[in-house]
Amino acid sequence: MNYKFLFIVTSSIIPFKVGSFHSPEERFGQTLDTIKSIRERVPNSIIWITESSSVELPEEYSKELMKQSDYYVEHYDDDILRQLYENLNNCPEKFDFGKSLLETRSLFNTFTQIGDLNFTRAFKISGRYTLNDEFNIDDYESRILNNYYVMQVHIMKNDMFNLLCGIEGQVTTGLWSFDKSLLNETIQMYQKCFSYMDTMMSYTGGIDIEHSIYKWIDHKKIIRVPFLGVNRNHGPNGQVYPI
Repeated sequence: MNYKFLFIVTSSIIPFKVGSFHSPEERFGQTLDTIKSIRERVPNSIIWITESSSVELPEEYSKELMKQSDYYVEHYDDDILRQLYENLNNCPEKFDFGKSLLETRSLFNTFTQIGDLNFTRAFKISGRYTLNDEFNIDDYESRILNNYYVMQVHIMKNDMFNLLCGIEGQVTTGLWSFDKSLLNETIQMYQKCFSYMDTMMSYTGGIDIEHSIYKWIDHKKIIRVPFLGVNRNHGPNGQVYPI
């Protein structure tokens, strides 16, 4: 079988006015590092950048991102994202969970746009994360993975969201993947996640996408892995560590 891999890089180069520990210049450089790591480890992959900054990126950024990727889409003109940013400007204390809504909306848009692409499996990777030596694309060239998600899952019985919402676990969203046969199901899952997070934001302090996916995904279709082969750039202190 001729496997074709799509990497969807989520990016927000120009951060919200609160909650970011890196400048646009730093975030731009880190996103280029993400792309470089994909090109090095999966040379024939398709790279799609979904950029969800609240404003159009400066031309020097957008031109370079277009050059380094196969598809590049900015979502600053999406009406729902605009409304979310307006709401967060009015209530910046909700940004921690609000950024999950922002990414979920931009990914939903992306998932609805990729159906005609020729790929076997799609990876979602967060910009500023990089594939490391533990990532081996050969692990994904298997019919065993047909009709499955591949994710890192954490069970957290004493987690606040288990106590309050009955959600006993979460998934790692820095890197996960799905077989193309699951595209429509993934779109529907993201619709549910967005509605759920939006409701939780209105009536509670909010909930993140990691717990929301755990709630709405079909667990029978997850192949769970202990390690992902990706380095995480942790915003608050800039520390890089593998997951």
